Amino acid sequence: MSHPTFCRGEAATDPAARGTAQEGQGPSFPSRIKSTLIPQNYDNRIASRPLLPCCNGGDSLKVRVVVSVPTTTIALLANSIELTAGGTAGTRKSTGNSVVPLVIGIAAGVGGSSDLGELVGSLNPRFSGCLAIVQHLPSGFAHSFAAYLQSLTALRVVIAEASVSVAPGLIVLATDDRHLVSDGQDALCSRDGERVLGHRPAADVLFRSLADTWAGRAVGVVLSGAGRDGSAGLLAMRARGGVTMVQSTDSAVLNHMPRAALERGAALRALRPKDISHLLQGTAAERRALQERPSAPP
Repeated sequence: MSHPTFCRGEAATDPAARGTAQEGQGPSFPSRIKSTLIPQNYDNRIASRPLLPCCNGGDSLKVRVVVSVPTTTIALLANSIELTAGGTAGTRKSTGNSVVPLVIGIAAGVGGSSDLGELVGSLNPRFSGCLAIVQHLPSGFAHSFAAYLQSLTALRVVIAEASVSVAPGLIVLATDDRHLVSDGQDALCSRDGERVLGHRPAADVLFRSLADTWAGRAVGVVLSGAGRDGSAGLLAMRARGGVTMVQSTDSAVLNHMPRAALERGAALRALRPKDISHLLQGTAAERRALQERPSAPP
């Protein structure tokens, strides 16, 4: 399987950027940043949880979707993000007859890289949503992390160093030391700004931006991490009618971020990463089908 390239033309198959793989295991996290993202005392817990159990080594990718969430739940979520033409679209401006995919903001902090990898790796190659990801990283590691994500998926992974139009099957990762935001229309871009709760990029900035642009037509997800980044922004998304969810605290390596969102009343659901992946796939497909449905004659 050939992998797409990044914004600057970096191939995802670069041996220096990709993790190694062993028989029966997914690609490992690049060693030069694993120790930075994951506290030493949590290594044993992570080692017992393969990054991508459904993935084999090399360029062979086998995606396994765990169908453990009732389809009725997917339908309810799809309806709650105002999929009909008359739904509230916030300040989003129309781009003619083009189909705007479901935009999904995802936040992960310390210890969340493996859970994010599990979620991304479980997405079907025909996934029709667009992911906007804030992963708390030390400055200078965005490209290595993008290569790690690309090694797990057939979807295209790009870094938002310039404006990136939202598109089906696209994963947009925040660049180094800049916030990831909506441009107010149908694109994602990087923006300077103050650190929020010590983070730049910050999940709160991304989520508030998605709420302002897409209102009830966006989804927010908070995964494992330390601190409370994402809880205020997720609450803003829920207040505007967006679907919000967090990783279940019992499945998170560090559950501070999802717990803070739950305590704030910002999340509608708490699920394991693979169940979140399944919900996102069903909801994105439902939205696309409704958008492409021919209009009834007057």
